[in-house]
Amino acid sequence: MDWKIVGLASLLCISSSHAAKLEEVLVTAQKRSEDVRDVPIAISVISGDDMRDAAISNFNDLALFLPNVSINTDFNALYLRGIGTSELNVIGEQSVAYIIDGVYVSRLDYLKPGFMDLERIEILKGPQGTLFGRNATGGVINITNGTPTEDWYGLASVTKGDRNIEEVEGIISGPITESLRFRLAGKQRDEDGSGYSTTSDDTLGDKALSQARATVVWDITDSLSAKLSYTKLDYDIGVWLGSEISYAPNDQITSLLDADYESNMDRNSSLKKGNQSKGKGRIVPLELNWDVGEYVITLVSAITELNDSQGGDIDATNADYIALSGSAKSKQWSEELRLTSPPGVFEYVTGLYYFKSSIETELTMPAFITGVTGITDALLSNQTGGVLDPVLAPVFGGIPDLDLVTGPLDTFYGFTDIETTSIGLFGQAKWNVSDYFALIFGLRYSEDEKLGSSYSNHGSPLPLFELLAGPEYSVLNKSIIDRDVSPKFSVIWDPLESVSMYFTYAEGFRSGSFNIAALSADEVTFDAETSVTVEAGIKTELFDGSTRFNLGAFHTRYYDYQLATFTGFGYATANAAEVVSKGFESDITTMPIENLLIVASAGYNEAEFEDFKNGGCQTRPLSEDPTPTGLAVLPEEVCDLSGRPIHRAPELTGSIRIDYSFTPFDLPFSIGVGVDATFKDFEYMDSDLDPLDSQGAYWLYNARVGIKSLDDRWRFDIHGKNLSDELIKTFSGDAILQPGSHAALTNSPKYFFATLRYTFN
Repeated sequence: MDWKIVGLASLLCISSSHAAKLEEVLVTAQKRSEDVRDVPIAISVISGDDMRDAAISNFNDLALFLPNVSINTDFNALYLRGIGTSELNVIGEQSVAYIIDGVYVSRLDYLKPGFMDLERIEILKGPQGTLFGRNATGGVINITNGTPTEDWYGLASVTKGDRNIEEVEGIISGPITESLRFRLAGKQRDEDGSGYSTTSDDTLGDKALSQARATVVWDITDSLSAKLSYTKLDYDIGVWLGSEISYAPNDQITSLLDADYESNMDRNSSLKKGNQSKGKGRIVPLELNWDVGEYVITLVSAITELNDSQGGDIDATNADYIALSGSAKSKQWSEELRLTSPPGVFEYVTGLYYFKSSIETELTMPAFITGVTGITDALLSNQTGGVLDPVLAPVFGGIPDLDLVTGPLDTFYGFTDIETTSIGLFGQAKWNVSDYFALIFGLRYSEDEKLGSSYSNHGSPLPLFELLAGPEYSVLNKSIIDRDVSPKFSVIWDPLESVSMYFTYAEGFRSGSFNIAALSADEVTFDAETSVTVEAGIKTELFDGSTRFNLGAFHTRYYDYQLATFTGFGYATANAAEVVSKGFESDITTMPIENLLIVASAGYNEAEFEDFKNGGCQTRPLSEDPTPTGLAVLPEEVCDLSGRPIHRAPELTGSIRIDYSFTPFDLPFSIGVGVDATFKDFEYMDSDLDPLDSQGAYWLYNARVGIKSLDDRWRFDIHGKNLSDELIKTFSGDAILQPGSHAALTNSPKYFFATLRYTFN
């Protein structure tokens, strides 16, 4: 089993007298198929077979093995080297570009169902603006799925385990005629959540994920081929925002409204029902390839759609403080036309790109859903010692009979519609000066235009949201136009046949954007973001091909870095003037003897705000600030975070994986065993850098044992995850309308599952 992680690594000196040879790793990171050692950037590549063998079914599991990467697709968090996008701002432009079968998709939600029939995944770190264009300032996730085969191929897989985990996957591929091939794939996964509701005596965080894909390839002529694919995805994830209170300074107040309230981070919550993220989508790409002599003209046309809803009882308690219902309907159409030259002394790729999208979002947030009967007695002076009087007196003082109010005290409504049009012109050329020295030049021109409208209104009887967020606002037909030129320059030097050294200078661009959770007209938009990176490294293949190691260093500076900070009610937007991310990454893949595979990786990342005077502020308990700003940090309040680390950027990350297989007594099957350990350092989880919203350093351990036939037709594996039963946060932030309190999502406890798989070809 070859675990092909190729990025950056530290050298291990080992004997190669009985070593096996690693397979060649081909990637399309530069819009053409080539050996990964010829790509002068930090790149990690993992094959679909290896991920299937290791029971890695989603990005959350994958991220544990990637240095300087933090991912939680359940809650829209994806950060490379500390650079990412606000979790809740679904209409914001992404800082990491997601490419699925050559098609850019604008939302992380497309990745939530996990992996199905994956051929390989490439993780490109650092700005990739030249070839991938808009919104690749943090990097690129390049996903390639299985393609139709000329020979018959099939796979059937069944998984069952703790927490009622049930997963089935099927693939069939083969010829229809000599010139027409097809591939069908489907996958369904269901599992109970790892949280528990003390109120409803039920699990929290249940998941139901499904995907299906049909692909056909038609060789129209000897020089013209077409590939058409249709992917349908469906997800229902019962976690969104925090599902339990992890810290609360005002237990007394909330416990008066919630008899089952508890604030220990232990995977238990008084929340009746988990919040949800539900969505349905489709991806339909058409790729045409026309060979003109030795040149290739490629056209990739695609339509994607996603309808998503999010929300629930988002206060993480049974107190009915506040709920949220949010929906987003998005569509996009893209065209990319490329010309690729043949390999040679001078080779190049150049092209045109067109992108058009629309998104409509709605937010509804009712506060104190059950009305105020019983709430006033709990919150007024006789129960709280008067700490809430400065806040409640202006609100409740003018209403003679509060018990007449039977519905929500107030409801916030927010609406945003955005249309985006983007064009790009790009080119990259490689000059192979000699057999061991090459230069790469690249340039991209991008132009983005957005037309958006955003407005809010409040429903009474009480002006609660006007007190917290200010008056209603309306921004109609707001236009954002951004233009950018992103250059790239690389030097590649191969001093030895097995050693390649590189240096790269590149720039990136993320266009201006809108804020779905704006509380005022001033908070509706972000400015554009740009980045400049320098990177140098070495990639090697040693000991007759049995070992690969790579080592590299990077320094990236971001200007006007887009950031949104949750304030206890809404998101305050800002552009940090300067952010710097610098460090190194390393990994090694080695087979010192036949059937023994060792993979290790390590990363160091020092990422901080160099200049961020208008940063978000931490919310404060009412006992410290019994004013309206205690309930939520108002939009105009800012804090200077210059010189502080950025969130989602652990300083140290690392992993090690060992797999060994053997055939006992000449039996017709082999036995495989494997263990892995992953490490992540301390990290802040919210951009206001509140230490209560952080996760300390931790190790996670997994193991597996299995048997498989010698011809690889069938295999049976048993996996154990999180064997030390660590409790860690995967998200943490301010609890809504609970000043000083914090809500969190946590990982799954120790669990086991088994997989039976059969393939034929």
